[in-house]
Amino acid sequence: MKKIVNVLLSKIGFKIINKDFLLSRPMGIIDLREIDKNLTPLDIKNIKSKNHIYFLMNIQADKIKKNRLIESWVNTLKLYEIDKEQEVAQRKSFNYLKNYYTCFQPKNVREYFEFDTQINDSNSDSNEYFHKHPYCAVFPWENVSPDQMFKGNKSAIKSEFERNSEFKYEDSDGCKMFGPISDRMLKVEYERLIKVYNSIKLNGYLDENNSEDEMDNFPRATIFVDKNGNYQIKSEGAWHRTATLLALDYKFLPFRVSNKNIDIFRESEVENWSNVINGLFNKEQALLLFNKNI
Repeated sequence: MKKIVNVLLSKIGFKIINKDFLLSRPMGIIDLREIDKNLTPLDIKNIKSKNHIYFLMNIQADKIKKNRLIESWVNTLKLYEIDKEQEVAQRKSFNYLKNYYTCFQPKNVREYFEFDTQINDSNSDSNEYFHKHPYCAVFPWENVSPDQMFKGNKSAIKSEFERNSEFKYEDSDGCKMFGPISDRMLKVEYERLIKVYNSIKLNGYLDENNSEDEMDNFPRATIFVDKNGNYQIKSEGAWHRTATLLALDYKFLPFRVSNKNIDIFRESEVENWSNVINGLFNKEQALLLFNKNI
């Protein structure tokens, strides 16, 4: 594999200066999307550099780990293609999304993760955690506490809503991840999703102005590797664009992978995950979430 990576990178102007693939290139962006579609994000770990480099890669659509919300957005957009000429309130697409928020209204972390009520949470810290507000939901592999996640979610929800609407956020608006939400939150999220869809359908996935400051055009890839060595990609950010590309049946989706902070979580290393080590999750719970699309 190292020999293959060496050849591919040499094609785009790299100088390999030692056997560990230390790259002599300044910070920037390397577009691998047209170089070799067989190159995977797991190969990036073999590439080392003194500098921070983003690699743009095409990921097969069937490798994408779709969470609940992205799945609901994909279904919403499929329906929109059929009923877009109707008034919004009459569209099946609008009412499908509305129904998602009506049906999925977790009251705590346990319900957010859709854990069975009988799942073992005898650990006192874990038991307390599963009864906290859904905004506290952290995954077993994340290096963040429930309280930190709660504060981060509150801040992000407010700023994202106000950035994409004319309204000042109120707690009654809820959040895009689950219900209940206000009518105006539903309207904002539906219109935002449709706007992205129509733009990409008309113009394709535009990545002009693709500079260091524009890397948020592309979702960041978090990589999950099961016990058989098969990998899936979770989209970090750019969810509306990810859902749109999936709804439009793109075979490959563009992702960014950083050589400095690539996140790879292996099923075989479950006992080393941060929130398993600290007792927030036991091994059984952690593996259940690893194999869920949430």
